[in-house]
Amino acid sequence: MKLKRKIISIIAVIALVISSIPLTLMPGGITAAAAPADPTLVLNRPTAGIYVNEVTRVAYASNSIKPPSGNNSVIVKATKSGVPYLSGKFANIAYCGETPYSTQISFTPGVTLDSTPTISCSNTTVTYASATPTFSNGTYTWTVSGGTALVGTSLIFTVSYTYSETNKISGKTYTNKYETQCVSYVESISSPTGLYSTKRTFENFVVGTDTKNRSYIATMILGENTYGSLYNNGTADGTVDFTNDSAFTSSTPAWTSDFGNMRSISGTDASKNYNVAINADSNRPLSTVYIDKSVTSTLSSLNLRFHTVIPTYASSTKEQVTVGVDSAYVSSGIVNTFSSSNTSNDPANDTAASAELGMSLPKNQPMVTGIAMSSTLQTYFEGVGPCKETGTKEYTVSLKYHTPAAWTNVYVGQSFSFRFITYDKGSLRTLVEEIQGTDPTSMTIELADGEFKGYNPQSWYYSSGWEDFQTAFLNAKTCLAKPDQSQSDIDTAYTALKTAYAGLQMRKADYSLADAYYKQAIGKNRNNYTLASWAKLQNIIDAYVDNYSVLYQPAVDKSAIDIKSAIDALEYATADYSDFIANINTVNKIMTETPTIYGKPASEVYSGWAKVESVLRSAGCLYNELEGYTVGNYLDVTEQATVDGYTLLLRNAIDALKLNGADYTEATKAENSYKILNLSYIVDDVAENLRSAYNALVALHGLDLSRQGDVDSAVANLKYWLDNIEYKPADTTAAVNIIAEANSIDRSKYTDLSSVDNAVANLESKLDLDIRYQSEIDRAVAAVRSAIDSLTTNGADYTDVDAAIAEAQAIADNVMKTYASTYGFTAETFYSNWSNVTTAIDNVIRNLDSDKQAQVDAFAAAIKSAVAALKENKADYTEVTAAQKEASPIISSGSALYTAESLNRLTSAYLAVVANLDISKQAQVDGYAQAIREAISKLEYLPANYTNVDNKITEANAKLAENDTFEKAHPGYPLYTNESLSALNLAIASVDRSLDIRYQSTVDGYVTAINDKINGLEYAPADYTQVELAKANIPSDLSLYTTLSVATLNSILKKIDTTLKTDQQSKVDGYVTSINNAVASLKYKNADYSKVNAAKAKVPSDSSLYTEESWQHLQDKLADVVTGLDIRY
Repeated sequence: MKLKRKIISIIAVIALVISSIPLTLMPGGITAAAAPADPTLVLNRPTAGIYVNEVTRVAYASNSIKPPSGNNSVIVKATKSGVPYLSGKFANIAYCGETPYSTQISFTPGVTLDSTPTISCSNTTVTYASATPTFSNGTYTWTVSGGTALVGTSLIFTVSYTYSETNKISGKTYTNKYETQCVSYVESISSPTGLYSTKRTFENFVVGTDTKNRSYIATMILGENTYGSLYNNGTADGTVDFTNDSAFTSSTPAWTSDFGNMRSISGTDASKNYNVAINADSNRPLSTVYIDKSVTSTLSSLNLRFHTVIPTYASSTKEQVTVGVDSAYVSSGIVNTFSSSNTSNDPANDTAASAELGMSLPKNQPMVTGIAMSSTLQTYFEGVGPCKETGTKEYTVSLKYHTPAAWTNVYVGQSFSFRFITYDKGSLRTLVEEIQGTDPTSMTIELADGEFKGYNPQSWYYSSGWEDFQTAFLNAKTCLAKPDQSQSDIDTAYTALKTAYAGLQMRKADYSLADAYYKQAIGKNRNNYTLASWAKLQNIIDAYVDNYSVLYQPAVDKSAIDIKSAIDALEYATADYSDFIANINTVNKIMTETPTIYGKPASEVYSGWAKVESVLRSAGCLYNELEGYTVGNYLDVTEQATVDGYTLLLRNAIDALKLNGADYTEATKAENSYKILNLSYIVDDVAENLRSAYNALVALHGLDLSRQGDVDSAVANLKYWLDNIEYKPADTTAAVNIIAEANSIDRSKYTDLSSVDNAVANLESKLDLDIRYQSEIDRAVAAVRSAIDSLTTNGADYTDVDAAIAEAQAIADNVMKTYASTYGFTAETFYSNWSNVTTAIDNVIRNLDSDKQAQVDAFAAAIKSAVAALKENKADYTEVTAAQKEASPIISSGSALYTAESLNRLTSAYLAVVANLDISKQAQVDGYAQAIREAISKLEYLPANYTNVDNKITEANAKLAENDTFEKAHPGYPLYTNESLSALNLAIASVDRSLDIRYQSTVDGYVTAINDKINGLEYAPADYTQVELAKANIPSDLSLYTTLSVATLNSILKKIDTTLKTDQQSKVDGYVTSINNAVASLKYKNADYSKVNAAKAKVPSDSSLYTEESWQHLQDKLADVVTGLDIRY
């Protein structure tokens, strides 16, 4: 249930101090506020009791009794009845028990302000006794010392001050500026109405030895809220000068000249009785008295009175002046009174009207003869009649003065008119008090109709309506201060204030921090946190109210703290490893199945396997023979990105796995054997099978290990046909024919047929050779042809010729035998000048006679010479040259790409080539080409350069170490934000250590990525834990300590910047030291010994009047007093 508390109290001490000074309490004694639903959640604000005199008086000049006129209107001290401050010896007579006061503003904030408040006035001419207010018992006081002001204006005083409060619930210090205003209405010093009259029994002052009587009086009507309308016959100014004795010693004083309706009659024939009022009834002076029935119950509260001045003359006059009020007569309404100026008939007295006014007549003054006399008579009004009801009531009051003596008794009658205007400011005053002193019962900006809107209203409480309200509020305070009001003016002020107050719209509290945390909270994914920690945050989110007014800023800030605490207390759930574990299972499956399928471990079967293992190690996975790879330490959901990164890296590594290439060693050998074949020599079907087997094998080039079986089958097929080659038979038609021809020779005709026989025998030995030896058969046929053609009839000896031809034939046969199965060389292709041998043999002329023996021998010599001069062709370096051309740029510039060892092997193979070898060394030359190409195929790339990567990782590790060191010193507070740390760790984990020099750009990319993440490290919010602990040590009640020490502490607290990052942790730590030092330096206030001193002052000085025992008991108590204690005691 919401409660409303309105405390209307006036501090007793202040009441004692100002009891003699008429002040207006603005607002009506309010010094505390209505209690909110939860007092700990509302801003503690100054209750701001402010007091000012309702009326400020002005005169023509300082120390003047003349009313203001035009610009001559100076603020002066005056009594409540408007009598200005006087310095003459008759001042007390003029004051009539009242005390002149200077306008004072007293301000009781109810709290300890940050600094001394300041004051300003709507009238800038107003000055103060001191620029700094006096301060006592929690109250600041300013005294107006001067200035000018026009009658009928208002002095609006504004007290400005700053107050800081540290709320125990939110822990925050709220510093706000305030202004509180009060109003004093400007009135002239009193210009009272009245009558002056004098009456003697004889015209001359001294008549022999007789003492004559005289009535000589001036009567004024004075009182609070009392206004006079003067009857002026042309010379009266209505002032009374009490600064000298002229009013009492002059027979015709200036101050009484024409005051009201003055009459001066004397003479021996005059009547003893004189009625001044008779000729004044038609324009009798009128006093108007304003009464607020809500605070005035009797006329005595206004000190309303007749103030009668009695002058004194020198004793030499022998004239006795002894004046008293004989009687008073009261009538309702303004009526005629005495009937004649020279008769003694008295007016009628209305008993009821007389009771309503309750006049108290003074006693007669004693008769004094022969000495100076000066005094006044006061006739007081003490009735309650005019105070009961609102409206206007009029009375006529007649006073009858006399000088009671013997036959010279003199009576003088005076009549006065009164108009009492009674109004009721109670409702307006109550409304002002409630507005000034009442908080709303609702915490939100949506208030019910008629609900109050915060004690000590300030502009920053409201979002709209302030200007209209402030105007109406000040108008209401002016209305309360101004005496001469009508009830309609009061009612109008009341209605205007209610309307303006209803138009005030409460300002919404500052939700910037709370909304930020709220948005942060509702933006979080509840699936990222444990159920228990999320439930706490959810409860706070569900209870969040987003329309508290500014008065409940601590409640809003407490909400922010609660949300932030709940967010900070959230416990992250474990990251989702399902995809990562699925990839691990894939890796384990590959590791299990690969040896079964390929007979080798996965590391030997797949290229890129090292990358898979690198990712697993980076992700912290563990390996055991039983389970394979498993997750090591699980990360929480904040590092889901890291887990997802590992998942992606592992998936990519798995997808990038490639089977190593199949083994082509035997395939290469088989293909080389096929390449040296001359398929035209082989029977067509076998040749076609060889061609098909070779092409099938070539089609399988570049396969991976999964196709090794296919490669091996193709190799086996090619080898089968290589092992089962069937060559075509040679063409022996010419051989058969030449043998037939030789067998048909008539042997008797020739001297020697042995060459023919030998040639035929040689040819017949070759008839079973296949087509590979066709040239050999053809040469044997040619030899037979040559032998036949060389037959001579018992002619020259051709032995040497035949021997030379046989030698040449042996050389040709050897070439065929040696190279037919490899290169298929013939003598013609083996020797560069074999044609010379052929020419020499072709030049032989057979069957020459013996006489041509020299020519025949020349044939032999020519053949031998051609044979001796045979030169081998040079070997074919085509493949060597091509291999060297490929190797040359690698050797010259490959050091940046390949290992020195593999590059040296290539260089050695390149340099091992011996140039210009003969064709007989063709195999050696082909070996050069093969060695070079093999060295090229076995070149090993240099590993990529990871130096810069390692340097950056070292730099990154230093940052991570800094973070660990900081977090150890500040548990729960990392040096850098988790997001930037995760990004750095992921960049490090992404490094693939298996890359070679070809991927140097990728490695360099790692450097950039890690460097970017290092540069991208963001400092986390600083650790304020010790600051909060230091704040917690601040005493809850700082009012016990001196203003200076508390101000020092508050100054430190105000300077705390709560937005610092960890790079300024030392500054935050400095806050802790400053707070602790300030707390340690708090100094208790001195105890208040005023009551002790007051009690001591009452100790009697004469101990003899008391028993010894009681006196000793008092002395013991006095001795027990310990001085110098602080406020704790």
